[in-house]
Amino acid sequence: MTLVYDRRQDLPGPPYTHAFIVGVSEYQHLAENEQTARRGPPTYSLTKLPSSAISALSIFDWLKRHQDDLARPLATCRMLLSPRATERNAVDQALTEVHERPEQASRKNFVQEAERWRKEANDHPDSMTIFYFCGHGLQQGPDDAVILFDDFGDGIGGVLTNAGRVRSLYYGMAPSGDAKNIGQTQIYFLDCCRIEPREFASIEREEIPGVFQSVRKSLVDKRSAPIYYAALPGTAARALNEYSFFSRALIECLDRAGGQGRDTTIDSPEWHVNLYSLNEALTGAIDDMKKKHNVDLSNTMGGNHTNKWIVKLPNQPTVPLSLSLDEPTAVQSISVNMARWGGQIPIPSPLDPYPFSANVPMDQYRISCQFPPGAGFKPDEWAGYIRGYSAQVTLKVRV
Repeated sequence: MTLVYDRRQDLPGPPYTHAFIVGVSEYQHLAENEQTARRGPPTYSLTKLPSSAISALSIFDWLKRHQDDLARPLATCRMLLSPRATERNAVDQALTEVHERPEQASRKNFVQEAERWRKEANDHPDSMTIFYFCGHGLQQGPDDAVILFDDFGDGIGGVLTNAGRVRSLYYGMAPSGDAKNIGQTQIYFLDCCRIEPREFASIEREEIPGVFQSVRKSLVDKRSAPIYYAALPGTAARALNEYSFFSRALIECLDRAGGQGRDTTIDSPEWHVNLYSLNEALTGAIDDMKKKHNVDLSNTMGGNHTNKWIVKLPNQPTVPLSLSLDEPTAVQSISVNMARWGGQIPIPSPLDPYPFSANVPMDQYRISCQFPPGAGFKPDEWAGYIRGYSAQVTLKVRV
């Protein structure tokens, strides 16, 4: 068993949050690098990964830090990890006080733990589940994502014997005859590629074993169950040696960038992150990382969903703001006023340094500028809501 976290005895009865985290860096049958990778089946030029296990652990750490801030208190977390040798020290340090040590992320272990996770989640319809996978993924058709476990490519059976179809997991978690009380809010994060190898086009579509042995189909599925993908179909997710881009963006958005004020339609706290604000913030964060690191990144949201709040924030979040002008020579003579519902933001005059940058509270703003007579520039005004991962405002002062 790999129940790394369990505090059900310390909590009143459900509803709870039940998490299941999988990180695969060390693929037993894949090459160390692209130069030694084998083209075509059974491994399709895939290699071991640098930081999937560490990325998965960062999500586990975030859940523990916010165990009582979630819409439902965190009660259990299951985890499977296959770390590289370079990750083992960090993994050992992070798991010193866990309930049980995680086992490796093999296909066999995954289906066993998924079944246990499903049973734990079948405690109250108002419970919430969180699934996070970081590792290799493939795409088998336009809407058929596949995740690969650490024994993928062993050459035994079909090419995708040691894989899992996302929709098998997703629909297996729907309410059914033996899971009538399963949590109705389910959140899935797939931090993996969705590339379809060219060889798939020339071979017969391969069936992948199901995740659950037998699940009665539900005629009515009212879950709010979004799937947040780290890649569009046909594209790759990316990582550095220390973390995956998606995991870093996800934590930043859950901590701050996805912040939203009170929403009475979902009975939210004053400041919180909800399913829709998270998606919007993730798109901004991924776009920002794409530009900063000059790497091709994308993300998208699928599944069935109505808005729900995920986590409450301790206070009004801030946003990194960059304020610039369409005519930089105007910085010496400009006077800027920046007003929000909660007060004024002091802006230096002249703008120095330029572009002006500051962390400002997430709020509605009106930014206006004036010039002395004869300066040769025109006044301008911008109004809008500053929120998300970052914000950039450009005042148009050129005559």
